[in-house]
Amino acid sequence: MEISALLKYHYEVIKMLVQTITGDLLSKLRDAGIKEQTIHKNYACFYRSFCKEAGDKELDEDLIVSFLINTREKDIWNLPSYQLSRREQICRNAFHVLLSATRFYRM
Repeated sequence: MEISALLKYHYEVIKMLVQTITGDLLSKLRDAGIKEQTIHKNYACFYRSFCKEAGDKELDEDLIVSFLINTREKDIWNLPSYQLSRREQICRNAFHVLLSATRFYRM
């Protein structure tokens, strides 16, 4: 196998699609014993709308920031916590968890 084909294969293997990683993360949260109500209120409700908008794109920070700016009408990703409502803080945390999970899978 030539190097360019090998690199392309490797890239395809590590590419994490939005639908795949969100579904897997929610399953892992359930397996960890987190209550279904907590998962729904703090993670799933945000991921559902994100999946609808993002489709099967590759998950990265730029995609998340763009989504948050479009839906929240301000950059909650980069604003300090004291400038955010409690719900905005929970939303930002959910996406930080999602991005951290993606980085973990790529290792």
